[in-house]
Amino acid sequence: MKVCALTATTMGQGARLSLNPAQVGARAHLLKSVGKGVYELKSDVMFKAGEEFEILGAIPKANAASLEILKPLKVA
Repeated sequence: MKVCALTATTMGQGARLSLNPAQVGARAHLLKSVGKGVYELKSDVMFKAGEEFEILGAIPKANAASLEILKPLKVA
């Protein structure tokens, strides 16, 4: 599920996320690659307000208020 951080938010250890190369660069030491563009967090990782990323699985309850679900545009 693609989301946007509304405020600075911390995703917890063990979460699986799809990140772009720019997001991976500064956080590489905190990530374990589990597929193409998919990473498991080895430690808690903070995201700035406005950052977009994809959560594989359900949004953790602790992060629900600080994340907005981005819906893909539907073509009629």
